[in-house]
Amino acid sequence: MKLFRLPAIILASLFSSVLVACVGGVSEADIHFAAGVKLQDQSQLTEAIEEYDKALGLDSQEALTYNNRGLAYHDLGQQRRAIIDYDAAIRINPEDSLIYYNRGAAYYDLGEYRRAIKDYTQAIVLDPLDSSAYNNRATAYDDLGWHQKATQDYDEAIRLDPLNAVTYNNRGLAYDNLGQHKQAIKDYDEAIRLEPNDPVTYYNRGTSYHDLGHNQLAIDDYDEAIRLDPENPTAYNNRGTAYDNLDQHQLAIQDYNEAIRLNPHDSAAYNNRGSAYDDLGQHERAINDYGRAIELDARLATAYYNRAWSYTFVEKAEDARKDVESAVALGIDVADLQAAISEINTQR
Repeated sequence: MKLFRLPAIILASLFSSVLVACVGGVSEADIHFAAGVKLQDQSQLTEAIEEYDKALGLDSQEALTYNNRGLAYHDLGQQRRAIIDYDAAIRINPEDSLIYYNRGAAYYDLGEYRRAIKDYTQAIVLDPLDSSAYNNRATAYDDLGWHQKATQDYDEAIRLDPLNAVTYNNRGLAYDNLGQHKQAIKDYDEAIRLEPNDPVTYYNRGTSYHDLGHNQLAIDDYDEAIRLDPENPTAYNNRGTAYDNLDQHQLAIQDYNEAIRLNPHDSAAYNNRGSAYDDLGQHERAINDYGRAIELDARLATAYYNRAWSYTFVEKAEDARKDVESAVALGIDVADLQAAISEINTQR
């Protein structure tokens, strides 16, 4: 099952700073900078960049202007261009922690987690009281699989800012990744106490309950997550899985139907609905769903494995055998496959 993470990367905006007037009046570069700030604040990012271009054409040694233009590029999804601007800002002012923080966020969005960690570390060196830098570095650690290091950074972020629901949610995810689901639930509880209207935290807590086998508690949390965000297909998919675990297969299918309606390219939802149809003895429907899952993701091993079982029930042993071979090639557990092969052989 997927776990959703609340947005953890929050750009440290410098463009809200008060402009400093030059001696003898405001310069033309300041005027263009101020115009860029106003446009950026209104989310008119392309126009803001044009104003920052003009400001830098008049004064190419202003780190704040490079930083703000970098933020605008970042918000446009142009992280490489943002990094070029952050590089320039750092060359001019290497002691500003927020510029390192912003460049770290750009590297993070590019999936370059080690570079992000390096920048967040420098931001922390320059400003050891910045809880967001600890939170973001922790998130990068977590994405690299360094979950214990992530919890340590989240601990420090919470010590510095104990009222931030995002950090509790994120630490809960790190605990989940360590298999410490009960500890994760405690963090989600606190996140919900601080921010009771965020659907993602209910979703995450539901997933922890799910992992512990507490399916009804998981369903209760998925219910709340869906009430707060009825357009989240993964919440429907996961609630369907919990219903399946309780042998409530019709309710599960209803949820998988909704998950597929919201995201018709979700191979997992088709695979899961196929499993529910199998449990109801509707094997041809199951085979169709597994086939669709495989069309969407040809490397989804469980779909081949599940379809092999369905084929055995409709006495298509050769088709089953082919799917078993595909599942083996994709890494399905050998012990499970031996049981499947034994079942298939009885159909010959």
